[in-house]
This record gives sequence, C-alpha cells and structure tokens, in this order.
Amino acid sequence: MSLIRVTAPEQLPVSLEEAKEYLRVDHDDDDQGILTMIRAATERLDGTAGLPGLCLITQVWELRRDRLPPVLSLPLPPCQSVDQIHYLDPDGVQHLLAPDAYEATGLGDIAPARLAPARGRAWPAMAAHPESVTVRFTAGFGDDPEDVPEAIRMAILRQVSLMYDVRDGTPPDEGDGLDVYRQWAF
Repeated sequence: MSLIRVTAPEQLPVSLEEAKEYLRVDHDDDDQGILTMIRAATERLDGTAGLPGLCLITQVWELRRDRLPPVLSLPLPPCQSVDQIHYLDPDGVQHLLAPDAYEATGLGDIAPARLAPARGRAWPAMAAHPESVTVRFTAGFGDDPEDVPEAIRMAILRQVSLMYDVRDGTPPDEGDGLDVYRQWAF
C-alpha cells in the first residue's frame, strides 16, 4: 500500500497575519521565519507525517493497493469525496470503476470514510499485482483556514509561538505546544 499526495493545499491553516497577531509582532523583519514556523507546525498535524493523521486544508491523495478488501477505510480524514477508482483487470488492462459501482460512507467525518461495493454488487475481478488499484480522494476540513477546527489552529499557533520564543536557543517551559490539540482529539 502506498499513499501519495497529488495536490497540496493551496494555503496554510494559519495565516502570517494571524501568527504575527498571536505573537504580538508588529514588524516585517521576521515574516519569512514565521512563515517557515507555520509550515513546520502545520506539518506536525497535517497529512501522513502529521501526529493525528488528518488533512487540514483541502488536498487530493491517491491510495494505491494490491487489491480492494470488502470494506476499505480511507486514511487521512475528513474525506470530502472519492473522486475515482482505477484498477487492473486480470489481463492487466486498466479500468475506471463506475461511481455507481461503489458507496462511500462517512464523508466529512473525523473518522475514516469507508468504501464498499454498491449494495448487491461485488468488486470486479482484479489483477493479482502490486498496486493494481488506485483510489483518488479529496480530504480536508475545507478550502478556507476557518474550516479547520479552532483547537487545531490554536495548536499550530502555540507551536509557532514556542518556536519563535526559542530562536535564540533558550528552551521554553511549556511542553511541545500540542496539548491544545490533544485535549480536542481525546
């Protein structure tokens, strides 16, 4: 199984202006550094490398598998849509699975969406070949940073604040900045 991001988010869940306001920075000298910190904090929470395994801002992913199980849980919630499913038949010919041949449940949920054959149907015969199935899906809370839950946005801002405060090498006395997220998630 492999998971590949096809389209990255168009923006960050926290803007430079929001971070500067949170940090109480009223000059532009540190803008590039603060943007780097926002990106780093976002990476700790977004996508496959992120702690919670979520997608924050809308992005497109491909899940490649050797076969389709009876029910497939899609990683990286919340899943907005299943865009297409390609598979190789036993003769090695690639096909696009018709959208009415499958059902996606749990779209928009914080739990993984589930993909199964449509009622009364089964998955078509597929090649016994590595990565013979590709599921393309769109995930994330939405296109706008405001769509991301406030607790996650606060976790990013706290992490940026911690990074900003230790630029000179002085360690903070406040944990890792993810406690706000942990309270929200658990």
